[in-house]
This record gives sequence, C-alpha cells and structure tokens, in this order.
Amino acid sequence: MPAQALSWQGLWLPPVSNTACMNPARSIQIPVIDSTRCTGCGWCVPTCHLHLLSLQAQGWRKFSTLHDADRCVGCRKCEVHCPFGAITMAPAMTGA
Repeated sequence: MPAQALSWQGLWLPPVSNTACMNPARSIQIPVIDSTRCTGCGWCVPTCHLHLLSLQAQGWRKFSTLHDADRCVGCRKCEVHCPFGAITMAPAMTGA
C-alpha cells in the first residue's frame, strides 16, 4: 500500500498531494458522466459527501448530473463507485 493511499469500502484510492490542496489555482479532476453508459442507478449520488450529484429525468430515463463543479474536490469516489464505468475524471482548472 502506498504511504498515503486510502481504503474506502474495500477499494484503494490514490493519494492526494498536500501541495495541491494549498494552491488555489490547482488543476483538479472532476467527474464527467457519459450519458450513453449511465443507467440512472443512483449508486454515485450518495458517495458524494458534498452532495454535488443527483439524478435528473430526461424523458423516460434518469441520468446522473454534476451540479456546481467548482465545489468538486476530485476525490474520485463517484468514479470508483459507478458499476457501469459511466464516470471518468477530466482536468478542470479552478481558482484564478
């Protein structure tokens, strides 16, 4: 196990750099939801401790949606928890 890796529900999460947390203009990864793979199961929604994910109806289907991406900390819990691989992480610049 790497020095700062975390275990979350039996899954290993990558370590987070402490210097990235101190830099307000840091580059973080935010979730990108592939609507063609998302089944609307909702497994990702409760994993977000900041409550930034929700299910939205589009016609007769539901899809996971990220709200207020600027508040996302890039913890990857939603990506790890998605059983269909519908969530990937992509770079996003925050700060000034």
